[in-house]
Amino acid sequence: MSQAELSKIFGKTDSVSRMRELGKTNPDADTLAKLADYFNVTTDYLLGLSDYPSRDYYIKNKAHEDDALNDLNKLPLEPRVKIFDMI
Repeated sequence: MSQAELSKIFGKTDSVSRMRELGKTNPDADTLAKLADYFNVTTDYLLGLSDYPSRDYYIKNKAHEDDALNDLNKLPLEPRVKIFDMI
């Protein structure tokens, strides 16, 4: 989706779109919130502050990470150390 298409969806002018494409301006907080809502992601994800697009995605993946770590901790010490060294 282009900046121009997004501008039309959010009622912005073509000049605002061109300024954003050139990196001369950034969306304001209200527009950023609307973009996050439109794409069903967090503003942190849009800003590059998070690798997780949504809170639900984070919770789901965090639970899997915790399960994997719990399983690793059940292993005897020697194989566990080898696995952690590879990570």
